[in-house]
Amino acid sequence: MSRHNYIWLMTILSISAASWIFARSSILPPHGPLQYIRGFPGSDETMAPQLAVVAQSFRLIEDNYVRELDDKDRQRLLEHALQGALEALDEHSSYIPPDAFGRLRELEQGHFGGIGIQLGTHPLTGELMVQSPMPDSPALRAGLRSGDIILEVDGEKIRNIEDAVRRIKGLPKTKVRLTLRPWGASEPRMVELERGDIPIESLLGLQRQPDGQWLFWLSQPQALAYIRLEAFNPTTSSELYQTLVQLTQQGLQGLILDLRGNPGGRLETAIEIAELFLAKDSPIVTVRGRRRNYETYRAGHSRDSLWRQMGVEPGAFRNLPLAILIDGQSASASEILASALQDNQRATLFGQRTFGKASVQTVIPLPPSNHALKLTTAEYLRPSGKNIHRFRTAREDDSWGVIPDRIIPLNPERQQELLLSRRLRDMLWQDQHFQFMEQRFHLSTTLFGSAGCTVDPDNYLYIRTLTVREESDPVLEEAHRHLVHELLTK
Repeated sequence: MSRHNYIWLMTILSISAASWIFARSSILPPHGPLQYIRGFPGSDETMAPQLAVVAQSFRLIEDNYVRELDDKDRQRLLEHALQGALEALDEHSSYIPPDAFGRLRELEQGHFGGIGIQLGTHPLTGELMVQSPMPDSPALRAGLRSGDIILEVDGEKIRNIEDAVRRIKGLPKTKVRLTLRPWGASEPRMVELERGDIPIESLLGLQRQPDGQWLFWLSQPQALAYIRLEAFNPTTSSELYQTLVQLTQQGLQGLILDLRGNPGGRLETAIEIAELFLAKDSPIVTVRGRRRNYETYRAGHSRDSLWRQMGVEPGAFRNLPLAILIDGQSASASEILASALQDNQRATLFGQRTFGKASVQTVIPLPPSNHALKLTTAEYLRPSGKNIHRFRTAREDDSWGVIPDRIIPLNPERQQELLLSRRLRDMLWQDQHFQFMEQRFHLSTTLFGSAGCTVDPDNYLYIRTLTVREESDPVLEEAHRHLVHELLTK
């Protein structure tokens, strides 16, 4: 070989190696090309036979299926194969397709680009309906309100909620055009909105005030507050702290923290919130896994703690009387927080037994970084060492979930009524909207009598609202009585 050819060969090999390293981050196992050389130290031979079967199956499908596969078929085949494989491991591991991965990233960031509306479907017609515009949002400023029907987005008819959300969301400062049938009108109108940066609300109060801000006082004369946590997002901890500081300045004497229906979120956020109410060194949760040391998190011990960065002392509200509301949909991070406060005798829990999810899922992006695996990588135990997770074979009398100190049984129908009542309070915070509903109902019943609801299906919403708007909440009422008694006997 000539010197010239030798130099060219070495150059090509160097460029190839550099390209591989750049793409795969390593030339060595378990990521580099040498992982495929049998017998090489570190090469992965454990899954070789199974992977060969998978590859052969895909090839057989590609070559022999009744019709030729296109790229969409191949992608769908891959997604279903991954989903089925992960579901065989446990009920919480899953494949996250690109659309869902995008929504997950939005939740992690705590905001998204959009117009600020909550969408639902009309209970009778099934049409896409604005449930509620968010305060100080492009939608509210453009005059959108609860009950408006969305007919088209950018001139195209919409198929379902997912389709509408995908089209309405977008980068801030870009525009979207909606064709609406306003609530109470027969003629459609078109409105063009400029998208904004919309925060994801995870901290809610009892109801919205006329200006759209949440009212957190449950009983101001007794200085008792109510806060509902919808999720454990990156900003939830700091928002909760700031809200509690403002309420404390107004004389806060007790707090009800509502975790009902909260599916969880970030483990770190649950720990941060627990630290607000627990004395330093109090155990919060123990996490263990194959690639994670057996570790017990204690209040005030994290070097990267949010509170350390903000200059907040551990246990800032450790003496505040506290009640926690839970139900069968309180899961994961909700159960971490509830069990930590219960085991440290820091709060009294009311409601029903929680869901029973005590596993940690790690989101692992897949190339080209627009989809991912959600894989169970660890599990957690409550401070007492008791199990929380409800395994597939678990029975009702087994130890799982978080059992409230005061169980308040509710049948499924009653729970649905309470949930609907809460949603209506969240939606109908604009007094003029409810007044309009009332006027429209009386007009149609005057003209058509008892057939008013048949002629105008939207009147069903008004009747439903009257039925459940003031629905009493026995779990909240019991917690309220408990805090009042605790303050009186303090």
